[in-house]
Amino acid sequence: MTIDDKEWASELYKISGLAGCSNSFGTQYIWARSFKGKICRHKDFLLYRGEKYGLAYAMPAGKGDLGEAAGLMKADAEANGAKFRMFGITLEDIEKLKNECPEIHDNFEYKENRGFFDYIYLASDLALLSGRKYHSKRNHISRFGKSYDIAVEVINQGNMAECLDIAEKWAEGKNGGDGDYNFADELDALKRSFDNYERLGFCGIILKADGKPAAFTIGEEQNGSTFLTHFEKTLPEAEDAYPVINNKFALMLKDKYEYINREDDVGNEGLRKSKLSYHPVVLLEKYNAIARV
Repeated sequence: MTIDDKEWASELYKISGLAGCSNSFGTQYIWARSFKGKICRHKDFLLYRGEKYGLAYAMPAGKGDLGEAAGLMKADAEANGAKFRMFGITLEDIEKLKNECPEIHDNFEYKENRGFFDYIYLASDLALLSGRKYHSKRNHISRFGKSYDIAVEVINQGNMAECLDIAEKWAEGKNGGDGDYNFADELDALKRSFDNYERLGFCGIILKADGKPAAFTIGEEQNGSTFLTHFEKTLPEAEDAYPVINNKFALMLKDKYEYINREDDVGNEGLRKSKLSYHPVVLLEKYNAIARV
């Protein structure tokens, strides 16, 4: 896929109403190289196929005859000698498949994929951190503010290089990978984000402590009520800045968006604990679907 696909692809994602962080052009574009992702248009549907772990397809995004669209993906898998598989399927998607293409639904075996559940929060919760459940977060942010002179800048061409420097040092600190997860792939997605930042419609902030870049975060609008956070990174020696930049960005977003989707935890226990500590209002379940025959 190319950046020139953004207009039509974003429109089909918008009208689809599909939930989940994978259902945005920005997500698919920045990860396309790592996941060997491809998209095509069939009538008023966007069809996605990834090849990194064998052929796997996303829920068709758009409107029209879902059975026809899903059938084309199934035929493509079979033509390539593979079982038909879909990933990132929500319970709502499963219900749609059941109602609109039961022959495909009934041939699937669905398996929960906990590592790819989305964490969705009220923007006001992350911004205001009200109540006892956020007491430790407020204290942490207060201590950070007393320890450093904090400044926040909207990301632009003037400070993008500083963000990339943070990202590269973050990746170096990870020393390769974590099980099946490769941090080099994430760094590649970050670089693709900055290479096409304005055209992708991304926005974000960089946090500076005592005048030095410490952290940044970027994302995009997923729909009129939800902002999708793609990345939030700090320097390896400044990990205590995570709650601060999370809060600062939420304060900027809360008057425009009701929800902030902070994506998944990729099965990382530390990341899972951190994301749960912010008390999501929705933990969006996702499943993999594999054809029985």
